[in-house]
Amino acid sequence: MTFTEAAAEVLRLAGKPLHYKEITEIAIEQNLLSHVGKSPEVTMGARLAALLKKDDKATTIVRVKPGIFALRDLDDKKSKPKIEKTPEPEPEHAGTEVNALEVEAASREPAPQPPLAPERATTPFLEEEPPVVSGEDALRADLAARGAELFDDEDDDDQPILAPPASPNPQDALPSEGRRRRRRRRRGRGPSNGEAAELRPDVPPPPSPPDTEIPAETGREPPAPPARPTVRDRQQIMAGGSPTGIDVPAGEGEELGGRDLADAAAMVLGSFDRNGGPVQLRAVVEGLMRRGRLSGDQASASVQLAASLRADNLRRASLAQRSRFRFANGSRVSLTDWGLGGDLLRLEQEALAALDRYRDAARRVLLRRIMELPGHAFVELTLVALERLGMTQIRSVRRAGSPGGEAHFSALHKTGGDEIRTAIVIRKDGRDIGRERVTDLRGAFHYYGPATAGWLISTGQALSGAREEATAPGAAPVAVYDGLGVARLFEEIDLAVVRTRHPIAIPDLELLETLRG
Repeated sequence: MTFTEAAAEVLRLAGKPLHYKEITEIAIEQNLLSHVGKSPEVTMGARLAALLKKDDKATTIVRVKPGIFALRDLDDKKSKPKIEKTPEPEPEHAGTEVNALEVEAASREPAPQPPLAPERATTPFLEEEPPVVSGEDALRADLAARGAELFDDEDDDDQPILAPPASPNPQDALPSEGRRRRRRRRRGRGPSNGEAAELRPDVPPPPSPPDTEIPAETGREPPAPPARPTVRDRQQIMAGGSPTGIDVPAGEGEELGGRDLADAAAMVLGSFDRNGGPVQLRAVVEGLMRRGRLSGDQASASVQLAASLRADNLRRASLAQRSRFRFANGSRVSLTDWGLGGDLLRLEQEALAALDRYRDAARRVLLRRIMELPGHAFVELTLVALERLGMTQIRSVRRAGSPGGEAHFSALHKTGGDEIRTAIVIRKDGRDIGRERVTDLRGAFHYYGPATAGWLISTGQALSGAREEATAPGAAPVAVYDGLGVARLFEEIDLAVVRTRHPIAIPDLELLETLRG
């Protein structure tokens, strides 16, 4: 028989509800199961729960309590017992006065129970009361039933699914009845130490953690927690000070290591109080030396710093940008931002961010229009760009076996006092550039003069493998230009773009300070 058929047969023989574990034991003892398996109890509970989950009215088995099952006809008989009318017995002493209370009490006495059937009385294991089913067992049976329709039986089906972790303290272990009672009372909310002590006064509260427990016999204080590292803000780091007055160890100024000297000086100046006015140049030099950005004697470092700040102002002036540094009395310096209001600086940052977005959008439009050009027109435009970059002696190269969507050229690239023979590949079909194209170009340098460097240009994308291969150490250099790189290159050399300006007037702080002085 199957598990459900064996359960129905056992319940029919027993004539009363039974726990699925008892059903399994009787079915095994009566040799009713065609296949027992390693964990028949769990399988029996899963099969019965799955049978009831189908909600089939023809099912003869019903669930009375969690884990306890009975036959449907037996359950109906218990729910609707038949009431037989019995004739009232005549009083024993006729003609004598009977107390009404005694008659009423006698009528309330329970009727005698009929004797058990012979086959039921001869089966001792059927007369035992079913054990109380804990919520844990019922939960395991329900979980097993949910997966019974999807998964086959496994070897570890009899292992607890939601078993609580074993407590290292033997005093924390409670009897099953106590755990069951506490679980039912606290269902739906998390337990607390106070509730546990209230429910089980005989169980001591859980011990304190080892790191906070104070022995009663010694009276020692608990060990102090490890000191947390002091978190300093950016101004303290840049100024070279610390909250405790201890010198900052070397290495914390690494954020200035790769920056230009003017950018590093702007960060150091930003750590000073703007209300104090211009800062001595030597104070900025000391801050940069502490961070390892400047070295040597202080006088030479001051001259180097002043020259770098003045050069930065000239460079920004040539680009029609606001200068960042202001000099006062030759030996003092401050940021131009200090003389402007907070609202103006905020609006300036928003305008710069908007311009960056505008510039990116313009490059994408330029790229889209370049991709609409015919292949020969894109090659012609790219050759104009190469000439503006200083490449000379540009000549076409024929390579056997090269793809039809590529144009090959050899040029002499002058950088400073060096002349580098360069191999140039223009992908006019707009396909992406992968790692294999970079290695293929390096292996074909002998076709280009021979060349010692290469350029790969396409309106498509440059994959990450191509960029890694192009910058591989020890290999010949290869420059890779994808679509946005081409648009950015055209923008730098003013090719296929029109420059526009949006003038903004700001106060001339130098003139106003001179007039005020």
